[in-house]
Amino acid sequence: MSGHIDPRGKRTGPNAYIKATLADPARYPLTLKLNSFVTRLLYARNASAPTVTGVEVLEGQNVYSASPHHRAGANYTSTRYYATREVIVAGGAFNSPQLLKVSGIGPRAELEQFNITVVRDLPGVGERLADNYEGSLLQLAHRDLVDMPGYAIVMLRTPSAPTPRRNIFAFCGSFSFEGFWPGFPTDYGAGQYECALVHMGPKSQAGTVRLRSADPLDTPDINLHFFQENGDQDLKEMLEAVKQLRQGIRAVNGTIAPWNELHPCPGVDAACSDEEQMERLKTQAYSHHPTSSCAIGGDDDPLAVLDSKFRVRGVRNLRVVDASAFPVVPGAFPVLPTMMLSQKASDDILAELAAEAEAAAGRP
Repeated sequence: MSGHIDPRGKRTGPNAYIKATLADPARYPLTLKLNSFVTRLLYARNASAPTVTGVEVLEGQNVYSASPHHRAGANYTSTRYYATREVIVAGGAFNSPQLLKVSGIGPRAELEQFNITVVRDLPGVGERLADNYEGSLLQLAHRDLVDMPGYAIVMLRTPSAPTPRRNIFAFCGSFSFEGFWPGFPTDYGAGQYECALVHMGPKSQAGTVRLRSADPLDTPDINLHFFQENGDQDLKEMLEAVKQLRQGIRAVNGTIAPWNELHPCPGVDAACSDEEQMERLKTQAYSHHPTSSCAIGGDDDPLAVLDSKFRVRGVRNLRVVDASAFPVVPGAFPVLPTMMLSQKASDDILAELAAEAEAAAGRP
């Protein structure tokens, strides 16, 4: 597991790429605006079809109400930025559908509920929100664990998996990671040992991102609807993974044993029923890689938001390029798939520019 670090052991990620790009303005004329929140898309007047020309932005700190430091009624500077070619939205699985909706692109009934003028009726905006299920098997060793060599990583296919593909990604080590809440994670001491597991390919893809109001500063109503569809099968696969991982941990004896399990089956003997463990896995399940709320789809898909070039259907000069575009959750962790998706979008745009240049030059 890379830990998102470079060869020198320093944390790296998109922030590092942005800084490197800004450091080379001769090759990459990028302007980065901080403390800027896009509130709506701007459209051309009297166009034959909806045509995006730019964005409206509020500038200031903690503009969005998701910030714990947001102050309702604070004065912010309103600015408009106009595009010479097109606007690319990359707000993620929550904010991309929200921005489209408050700008009039989305399910007609929902927009009309908040008196938003419908620019383009796209029923799939904010639908099909999905994520993998994540859970954990957390144990305490009989003594402190020392000199633990990083993570052990495994991919499993549980007995009831519906396809020949492996359906569980797990990483184990001396850590505690049980979900997300203020102050997480809980430190259980030097004897803690966990196998965190990711259930890939969940059967339920029924989540939604819905507006609470027409105010773009309001957070949307986000509900992944976990286990709503075929939940019993998904939980069965997660339980099978827990049993396999538990067997591996408890095979380690000596002074480390006996192991005291914290969840999903508390105690040294792990004497819980399958139903009890599945219920604990269900209530503990969490996620942090949401996708698919502005999904790419074919002409025959009524919930398709984007075409294969990331263009918003029925709207000119507008693309969405982020994890919301995936039709389904891509594997265990969508970091690399999202980078690949972005590269494909870049290739598509450059190919279009090249084709336009050739056409302008009179070449076939």
